[in-house]
Amino acid sequence: VNNAGVIGPKGNFEKLSWNDWKYAVDVNIFGSAYLIYSLIDRFKRQNSGKIIQLSGGGATSPLPLMSAYSCSKAAIVRLIETIAIELKPYNVTANCIAPGALNTRILDEFLEAGPESVGHEFYQKALNQKRSGGVPLQKGVNLALALASGQLNNVTGKLISAVWDDWPNFTEHLE
Repeated sequence: VNNAGVIGPKGNFEKLSWNDWKYAVDVNIFGSAYLIYSLIDRFKRQNSGKIIQLSGGGATSPLPLMSAYSCSKAAIVRLIETIAIELKPYNVTANCIAPGALNTRILDEFLEAGPESVGHEFYQKALNQKRSGGVPLQKGVNLALALASGQLNNVTGKLISAVWDDWPNFTEHLE
């Protein structure tokens, strides 16, 4: 189970510090990719393995004022889709999990940045999420356990929402 993520700089792309932007992309893409890269030989030798990568909402739709985060999360999904095909002959599955809007330190960072940095609409959503408690962590945990345990053995190369997808019934629809 692999997770690397920082929000990075917030604001209009052309006004961001290039070094800050590059750092966020480095952490989010290369931080995840390197762990996967370092395990592939082992997975191939044992002819099995499961890669479970956290990605999230940054990959599913544009996030204005958070370009480094959103494009890096989309990139990591495409990496997983690609290596899932490459590793399928070795019985290795690779999937991404979108755990839902969790109340984490990243949410706190959005709130600390304020509406001018993250956008008024996004800031209001973040406030509402903080008040409501966000998505329970257990939803993402349950999906990760299902992927790791073999319950979803033939599912690979997917971005799966712990909240919105009917993943407990995926095996009924594999064909």
